[in-house]
Amino acid sequence: MKNRKPLVLVLIAAAVLLAIPFGIILWVESESGQRFIERRANEATGREISIGDIDVKIGLHPGLRVSGLRVTNPDWAKTRHLVDTELIDARISLLPLLTGRVVVEDLTLVQAKIGAEREENRNTWTFKDRQKKSQGPTRVFVKRIDIDRGFVVYRDTTIKTDLEMDVTGDVGAGGGIDVVARGTVRGQKARAVANFPGLLPTPDTAVEMSAAVSLGELTAAAAGTIRAADVDGIDLDLDISGASLGDIKKLAPVNLPDTPPYRLQGRFRNPAGAFIFDPFEGRVGDSDLSGSAQYSKSGKRPLLKANLVSHLLDFDDLGPVVGAPPKTGPGETAAPKQKKQADKIDATGKVLPQKRYEVEDFPLMDADIHFQGKKILDAAYVPIEDLSARWILKDNVLRFEPLRFRMAHGHVTANISLDANQKPVLGKANIELNGLNLRELFPPTEKMKQPLG
Repeated sequence: MKNRKPLVLVLIAAAVLLAIPFGIILWVESESGQRFIERRANEATGREISIGDIDVKIGLHPGLRVSGLRVTNPDWAKTRHLVDTELIDARISLLPLLTGRVVVEDLTLVQAKIGAEREENRNTWTFKDRQKKSQGPTRVFVKRIDIDRGFVVYRDTTIKTDLEMDVTGDVGAGGGIDVVARGTVRGQKARAVANFPGLLPTPDTAVEMSAAVSLGELTAAAAGTIRAADVDGIDLDLDISGASLGDIKKLAPVNLPDTPPYRLQGRFRNPAGAFIFDPFEGRVGDSDLSGSAQYSKSGKRPLLKANLVSHLLDFDDLGPVVGAPPKTGPGETAAPKQKKQADKIDATGKVLPQKRYEVEDFPLMDADIHFQGKKILDAAYVPIEDLSARWILKDNVLRFEPLRFRMAHGHVTANISLDANQKPVLGKANIELNGLNLRELFPPTEKMKQPLG
């Protein structure tokens, strides 16, 4: 009997140890346990959090199933809930628990709705009394996420953005996510579809993606790789088109000139925090255009540097730069608003452009752009050839240093500046003409067959 007493004590201790986790599970699944969890979560976050039911699974692949989880948004938000899910199901590996690591083999989200909103100095995903703590290595790992009927609302009044997104698919080995988005971005009507094949639940891993986007007057298709946690993580083949390059300033602080409709294709990257479109080629109006461009924010204002070449430049495509529309006849390329502008000029009979030069946009950025037009088309009345220019915008002063071209068998060199710091705007021009044949400058009419000079 004495020898049996220690064995009995061991069995009792073992039974107690086994009973504790089962007791905890039964308590968590009980009504009182779930309400206790809700109260503690409410106190920790300052939000109303409700749980429909908790079901703990035990076995070789233990897990947790939570139905009806809802986390409210602040009163100022338009969406009622930050998180609203029909079902969350997680399956956990046993062995990593012995080392203090939680490895989620499968996480399933059914009809998960997210309401993320941001206004100046506040957002819906930051909870009360949030304090920054030193973060060690993460102890939670998710291998696979299955999203069934996901829906995300993202609103940001600071950038006039309001998007709704349908998200479906798998995140993990062999999975893929499909996203359909619609709404507005920076006040412009937006719609996009995107696919992320082989997406992994680790933001530092580069993933493949393809997307088609419609944003205001701009449309784009892109394919390549991105890395969410890396500022240098974009490397895409980009095909972009629109009514005018000048419309891009509605979406980003980039001051580009008005142009006829364009379509450009090239490689888009962002090494070292810059955005690089190099090389690219395409068309602007009826002219070809190729080269490279880089946009960076390292100085006191953004800087755009570009080297541009047009092998066949249609002369009237330069008109919108100075406020005149391109030609709108058969075979010519022009946007609807440019066609209306051309009709207005035809109705008034005025030749010179009436559009005011918008120097208010000069502070958006600095620029250093080299342009070369190798062959000029449709310049019969102003026979210009071999056009080159360096366009510099710095500290609100626009300079052409220099603008060169051949005209009427001669040469023209000009240095021109517009200083937007002065009121009214101060313009200067130094133009050198050399060897011009005046006969070439006049239209070939009967009266001008023998012009003097």
